[in-house]
Amino acid sequence: MVSQDAFHSLIRQVLTLKNSIDMCGIAGIYFKQDVPADTLEKISDFFSTSLRHRGPDHYGCHIGERFVFANLRLAIVDRAGGNQPIYSPDGQSGIAYNGEVYNWETLRTTLETQGYPFKTHTDTESILAAYLSDGDTVFERLNGMFAACLWRNGGNDFVLVRDRFGSKPLYFYDDDNFFAYASEIKTLLGLPNIDTTLNPFAFQDYLTYRYTLAPHTFFQRIEKLPAGHMLSFDGKQIQKRAYAKLKLEEPVSPRSAESYLEELDSRLNHAVQSQLMGEAPIGLLLSGGLDSSTIAYYLNRNNVKLKAYSIGFPEINEFSFSREVAQHFDLDYQEVCLSQHELFNQMDDNILRLDEPIADPACFALSRLCADIRKDVTVVLSGEGGDELFAGYNQYLNVLNPEYDSNTCFAYYFYQSSNYDDASAYLKNKALPAQHLRYRECYDSADTRLNGMQSFDLHTWLPENLMMKADKILMSHSLEGRYPFLDLDLFNFAAQLPQAMKLPATDSRKYILNELMRTKLPNSVVTRQKMGFAVPPVFFLRSLQSRFLETLDILRDQPVADILDLEAIKALVNDYYNGKPIQPFKVWNIYVLIDWFARAYPQFKQQFSNLSGEDMQELNTNTNNEAGEKSTSEQTFNFNEVDENEHLVPRPFGTLQTLNIDHLHRYAFAKSFCHNALVLDAAMGCGYASLILNCKHYTGIDIDPNMVAFAKQHYRPLIPNATYLQGSVLSLPLENSSVDTFISFETIEHIKPTELGDYLAEAKRVLKPGGTFLCSTPIYRGDSYGLLAKYHPYEFQYNHFLTVMINNGFLLYETWYQWPPYYTIQSIVPRFEQTQQLAPFIVVGVFKRPE
Repeated sequence: MVSQDAFHSLIRQVLTLKNSIDMCGIAGIYFKQDVPADTLEKISDFFSTSLRHRGPDHYGCHIGERFVFANLRLAIVDRAGGNQPIYSPDGQSGIAYNGEVYNWETLRTTLETQGYPFKTHTDTESILAAYLSDGDTVFERLNGMFAACLWRNGGNDFVLVRDRFGSKPLYFYDDDNFFAYASEIKTLLGLPNIDTTLNPFAFQDYLTYRYTLAPHTFFQRIEKLPAGHMLSFDGKQIQKRAYAKLKLEEPVSPRSAESYLEELDSRLNHAVQSQLMGEAPIGLLLSGGLDSSTIAYYLNRNNVKLKAYSIGFPEINEFSFSREVAQHFDLDYQEVCLSQHELFNQMDDNILRLDEPIADPACFALSRLCADIRKDVTVVLSGEGGDELFAGYNQYLNVLNPEYDSNTCFAYYFYQSSNYDDASAYLKNKALPAQHLRYRECYDSADTRLNGMQSFDLHTWLPENLMMKADKILMSHSLEGRYPFLDLDLFNFAAQLPQAMKLPATDSRKYILNELMRTKLPNSVVTRQKMGFAVPPVFFLRSLQSRFLETLDILRDQPVADILDLEAIKALVNDYYNGKPIQPFKVWNIYVLIDWFARAYPQFKQQFSNLSGEDMQELNTNTNNEAGEKSTSEQTFNFNEVDENEHLVPRPFGTLQTLNIDHLHRYAFAKSFCHNALVLDAAMGCGYASLILNCKHYTGIDIDPNMVAFAKQHYRPLIPNATYLQGSVLSLPLENSSVDTFISFETIEHIKPTELGDYLAEAKRVLKPGGTFLCSTPIYRGDSYGLLAKYHPYEFQYNHFLTVMINNGFLLYETWYQWPPYYTIQSIVPRFEQTQQLAPFIVVGVFKRPE
């Protein structure tokens, strides 16, 4: 436990510089019971390792009795003095933050007049000071991109917040043991013993959009905080709410076109100016399209000369346009021409960089470009957001068709956005309720169809595809992306534009921006058709046929096979490679998903965790203790709390079942299945079997915390390769396929007959393919024992019980008969008569989980 003195010494700012060459990220964990101080230190080290690529300049953390809040910093503003966490003057509040807020100096000026004693010249401290002054309402006023953790009371209650456009991702995990959050899902997946039960609705999202929509991730207990939302945590419970909404409306009183153009010019100029803040070198992603060329114009207008970068393929590129813009504004300009071979060779690394599956092949070319950009600059400006604000996508043209009603209009828009309507075809559960259109309300509630389409994209495509892939790819190269079109003031202006200034006719997408830039950019840029940077998925798929099918086979015994219909996917793959007319994007979409689960997910589960052994078990030991009680791991065994109907009176250096010789016989039989094996002993009692079984590692679990305390007190010092856990056998705190031998002696008696199927499903889940399940037939436990009536349905009826086991997917391997049942001579529980009447022996069945 953390002593009072140690606790005060741990409340500090860790100022150790990391000598990595790689971006801003945050992570944290809050335990719902006390944990050892060294566990918190190890988790802090883990955070610094798992997110190191996001923060090359500094790692800092705030550690308390039950929590760690960490930040990895890319220093851009106040590079010398802005290390995080940053604290309030009294040290009781603080912030760990990822992002940039461009109106921070305005916030600071107001707070300085109120006497706030600033110690740094950073946007980070301005956000903290404004939060302490105005509370949650400050988030709506922040103009920028951010994901942050802000705490009060030393850290025992805190809020998480994500910017309104979702420019910075933020994931969180919650169970009975701890709450955790991180900038990347791989960090949460790296924590030991987390519940990674899959979320079928995320698969439905992905198969529709090629990415998942907040709050869903592929794991039920891991969520994405939606853009424009905040989460409050008080040490026990979480509450989420939206603090900002992206709503577009027709103006009540439209103005003249000249007035709109004049204001747009001013707001664009200010947006670009504000995003030049900082002390780090800045570059420009220049595609030669209208949006990035507009940024180039305003840079030039402010006499700012940045280096510009463009990427393409020999077969597909926009170099002629980007080259013309660079020459027009006298920019230092670099082209990167990427071969298909080079792109394919970097595919595996880039799927890992994306952190979670996103099937946008443009990500892969962007990653190659970022590798060159990072040699010169730390920050790069990009044109994301222009199409969403000013109606630049072709699918928006459906609003101009007078023959479409609202539903037809949305349907054409939705499918022309490269979304799919057949997700259920590739899911095992064909009747899974549809949740993938949960943001349809953005369209239905809008005052015009165009505003509805734009709003739908602002809540789905923009945060969960454009911003997500930009963050993950750029930050994997220690680059910060900035997006002038997502300036808050510019958005507020665009949100009140009439449709006539965005889409007056079929040939006038993004009308107001085209009109504004008509005389400011080369004519070829303003008049060109929208192209967008496309990477054809056939560049990858032509070389993936055998690997695709092999990957499907790898997943057949994994939990994902319970969600995805792998046979339907295999048929799709074969049809595609046999020349049937199937969209390559659909095949690529599924490939990225299955490759991630076969290759990336196992790496994230293993590579990023530096916790092991007892640390891993202690991290996730189940507890139902109320506040103020000791955790199970600390409880001292109490002789007065022994349930004598269940356990014999204990001996200090013996076992709680010292006289139970029939137990010893059964475990002696089991010993031959335990040599060099990972063994789980369900309903272990006091865990004395760990003294008998010569196994690689023994894990015992019992629902009685007093028995677990006895085992830890008396047996742990003797058996270093044993772990004793308190918990239910119906929800085992173990990973899938992690056990070689599962011992289930006198366990069925603890379970309601209606729960037997759940118990056997848990046993199959934790057993490795081919693993051994040893199970004794149930025995009589006394007239009023536990939840059972006098007789268990399978009590001593081995043939009946054998049928149940086989029906639940186990294979019979061996049967062992124990005679005589030694416990019948004991008088602790009067059960002799029932035993003599019902059976002359105990049966142990040895079953196998199928390979």
